[in-house]
Amino acid sequence: VLACHQLADRLEGRPASHPPGRPGGAFAGAPGHQRVANAPAEAPAGEPAGTGRVSPGRAGEPAGSAPAGSPGQGASPGGTGTGPWLDLWRRINRVVRDAIARQLAAWEEPAEPRVFAELADLLPDGALLFAGNSMPVRDLDTFFPAGPRRVRFLANRGANGIDGVVSTALGAAAAGGGPLVLVIGDLSFYHDLNGLLAAGRHGLAATIVLIHNDGGGIFSFLPQARLEEAVFESLFGTPHGLDFRHAAALYGAAYERAGSWSRFREAMRRSLAGPGLSIVEVRTDRRRNVEHHRRVWRAVAAAVAVAGLVAEAERLLGGSPGGGTPPGTGEGAGR
Repeated sequence: VLACHQLADRLEGRPASHPPGRPGGAFAGAPGHQRVANAPAEAPAGEPAGTGRVSPGRAGEPAGSAPAGSPGQGASPGGTGTGPWLDLWRRINRVVRDAIARQLAAWEEPAEPRVFAELADLLPDGALLFAGNSMPVRDLDTFFPAGPRRVRFLANRGANGIDGVVSTALGAAAAGGGPLVLVIGDLSFYHDLNGLLAAGRHGLAATIVLIHNDGGGIFSFLPQARLEEAVFESLFGTPHGLDFRHAAALYGAAYERAGSWSRFREAMRRSLAGPGLSIVEVRTDRRRNVEHHRRVWRAVAAAVAVAGLVAEAERLLGGSPGGGTPPGTGEGAGR
């Protein structure tokens, strides 16, 4: 919902300070999906699109549960309750979700924001979805919509951020509880490549969705992307030029590069239905990925504006007749 920065700033009672179009988790959780790992908190200035401000849920608690005193207070974890603020946020959620879905559906080319939207339709009930660090966990928070199936979200942040992700995900697969899908970037994958040995040694079944943009894609969203190209690529982009099909063969994993969304869906269905370790690679471009995200936020901002939702929030904040005062904004709030 916080994809509309103007509305977010008015609701939080502060002047606009973050870049226009930088979203939070628009509809990251709702009854039917559990948020198990801690979501990222408020990001520093310049943090890329997708950094969530959604409060993490406790294990076993629906991620859509509203904390006491939040807009829509009085609503139960199941989403019941009434009131103008709850109604407004639900309408915003629907508008934002529909706008994102329309924009993602317009791309036939491999696009990182669409990966998690596709997985939302493919994962069976009880699946484990493990998100790698940097962009994958942010894209999970932003682009995986709520749905009827129970999907458990997992994540791990190593001492250096990206270390140990493959090993941790395969450990979750060993613990059982449902088919495991790991979505990971190429640098994180390379960093813990030897962790793949555990899959064959212990007979594990897992699917790795490898988002391969030949480097650290998150840095293309940050101010250092304005550096001279050679300097940026050497220090931040860090391209490696590796072909991971050879790593798949080394560890006995099935491998497929999905050049279209139809091939992606076919590869995922085969992997989820079969035994062993499979790697489904989605090849993307780092610069193009930035543009993809920005197009989504422009579409969201336009949809929210057309629906008149910012004006509705302003009316409620003004305490006009029948609007009421939003929770946490009255006298004594914040003490």
